[in-house]
Amino acid sequence: MTPERIVELQNRPIDLSDIPEVTSEQAKEFYPRNLRKAFQMIYNLFDKENLLWLEQNGATNRVTINAALEKLRNGTLKLA
Repeated sequence: MTPERIVELQNRPIDLSDIPEVTSEQAKEFYPRNLRKAFQMIYNLFDKENLLWLEQNGATNRVTINAALEKLRNGTLKLA
């Protein structure tokens, strides 16, 4: 993209006329404020080997642990 085209786009107004109005009540339900209700902060101790395994597999701890717990709850993952 040329520098002239970038300046042209930066100076062009953005048309928001097709976006519906949002009430303050609807806005309260938007992310991320609504996620505060869904999560609760807890602290727990894990084996170092398990945390290293999570990091080596490129997973964030919270996401991976929550996914495993959900599978346990749903019965698709069994405890040994």
